[in-house]
Amino acid sequence: MLTEAVQDGVQAMRDPVGGSVEFHFVPILKLISTLLIMGVFDDEDVTHILKMLEPTVFSGKKEEEPAEENGETKEQKEQEVPQQAGAVGEQQQEAMEEEEEEFEEEEFEDDGLGEEEEEEMEQEEVESTKALVPQEEHKEETEGVSGEKGAQETEKEKHLETSGESEESLEEGLFQMKLPESVKLQMCTLLQYFCDCELRHRVEAIIAFSDMFVSQIQSNQRQRYNELMLAFTMSAAETARKTREFRSPPQEQVNMLMNFKNCAEDEECPIPDEVRESMLIFHNALLTHCGVHIDEEEEEEEVDNSLRGRLVRLLERVKKFREKKVEVQLEPQEDKKPSTLQELISHTTIHWAQESFIQNPELVRMMFSLLHRQYDGLGELIRALPKAYTINAVSINDTMDLLECLGQIRSLLIVQMGPEEERLMIQSIGNIMSNKVFYQHPNLMRALGMHETVMEVMVNVLGGGDSKEIRFPRVVTNCCRFLCYFCRISRQNQRSMFDHLSYLLQNSGIGLGMRGSTPLDVAAASCIDNNELALALQEQDLEMVVKYLAGCGLQSCPMLLAKGYPDIGWNPCGGEKYLDFLRFAVFVNGESVEENANVVVRLLIRRPECFGPCPERRGWQRSVSGHRRGHQDIGGPCEGWADHEERQTFPNVWRRGAT
Repeated sequence: MLTEAVQDGVQAMRDPVGGSVEFHFVPILKLISTLLIMGVFDDEDVTHILKMLEPTVFSGKKEEEPAEENGETKEQKEQEVPQQAGAVGEQQQEAMEEEEEEFEEEEFEDDGLGEEEEEEMEQEEVESTKALVPQEEHKEETEGVSGEKGAQETEKEKHLETSGESEESLEEGLFQMKLPESVKLQMCTLLQYFCDCELRHRVEAIIAFSDMFVSQIQSNQRQRYNELMLAFTMSAAETARKTREFRSPPQEQVNMLMNFKNCAEDEECPIPDEVRESMLIFHNALLTHCGVHIDEEEEEEEVDNSLRGRLVRLLERVKKFREKKVEVQLEPQEDKKPSTLQELISHTTIHWAQESFIQNPELVRMMFSLLHRQYDGLGELIRALPKAYTINAVSINDTMDLLECLGQIRSLLIVQMGPEEERLMIQSIGNIMSNKVFYQHPNLMRALGMHETVMEVMVNVLGGGDSKEIRFPRVVTNCCRFLCYFCRISRQNQRSMFDHLSYLLQNSGIGLGMRGSTPLDVAAASCIDNNELALALQEQDLEMVVKYLAGCGLQSCPMLLAKGYPDIGWNPCGGEKYLDFLRFAVFVNGESVEENANVVVRLLIRRPECFGPCPERRGWQRSVSGHRRGHQDIGGPCEGWADHEERQTFPNVWRRGAT
């Protein structure tokens, strides 16, 4: 489809398919981009797509030109292959002719040869000709069998030849046509995919080299350790110095081994020279591939300060200056064509920008992004490496199942939630939590952004409409359960979830009466048993929790009222969970955090309604009478003042106790 579209576009068709050039190219390019992302095409298909974009860059003609001589030799060999039997016979005949010539020469030299020897030579010639006959018959039989077997392959070869001819006939690609902005935008999307592939290949190359490099270091370290264990003549100081590497933690060992980059040449390095050279070679190759050109350091030579030496240097400078001047004059005449994908993208974006005024702002952003990526290869690689993750071959199937569930959840985000979508969402979240990779590789979960995806699901469910009723409570419960497990498997995951603490506390009053986890449980799990995160809690976060706790002592519980329980005037369902959150903020690993403790006490004093329901009237009277006696013993204020102070301090409690 793309080949036909490009061929029609090159011929400047009058009535394109779809009525315009936009409808002629955009649907096909969108389909190709989707199929590339899905991984449907193989390497040959991708090469064909690149040829459709720019045949002069991706045709591979440069590789064929230096190989013409090799091609001629190959053609000669191919011509010799079907004539092997005849070639053998010709060689034998040539050998016989040479022998006859030698024999004739010998006759002139020595006339002692008789007729018997001549007869023997004639018999040998007859036998050699007979030996050639079965070889030719065998050749005919093999040709017949191969012809029958290759009858089916001829059609494929013809198809490949026709496709190859169509590719060779293309002198212009999509980049050389005058395209509308919509087609250019889709072309930018396609080029972004190829840039992503290039970045992925760089990351994979680094991972492959790291695997080989680490294995070499480990084998060398094991060898040095065995040699050290077999040595018995070392002194105590030398033993301590040589065993320091093996007594250090793993991270320090790696730092010591990799310190050869900063070591001087005179210092001893435990890593062999071959391993160090391979590291430096790969480093330079990677920088070159990323577009970073390294200036080779010129070797310092002894400077001749004599009159003759200075005159020679002056002549060399003048000569170099003249050569540069000639090169500068010749450069504008030579039109350098792009030879790589980076050069092609840079050349194309600049050409599009100079061709006409661009009206689509999205196309401008895409073009600038593409152009920036060509000159930011190293920075892009640095940002991509922390997101990369390697796993063992044993966990491939589990990882693929996990990615399938994650993709299903993300595909359901754009769909309006219903009963079927709720079931699929709960099933996918449950499958992720039951996958062993979820617990074995917590960093992979964070790199995939699973917590952000599940948070987005919860936001979509909780953020719909003004009603306080939860439409899909089971989805919220499963999301909160997933996020609680996510926080428990790693401290880094706990930190990444702590960034969403404000949203969790804003919705902490949701689902307190339900069974299962709630947003308040996720907020508590994001800072539990972590001193650093507990100290990072702000006063406004704790004040929000105390505010909700105060509301539990002033409001009735709708769930208990719906089940027929009497109205006790307060909500016991959420108060316990709010107190647990405050307890986790104050007590961390069995020790109290004084900063949080002072803040919590101050906030509770400001809101005395947090201390729970009114006790029984008898207990209240007993506490009030004790309070009065204490004031009388110490000469405090009168009873009327005490009653007034009690009413001002506990207005709601006094109202309940006085009835």
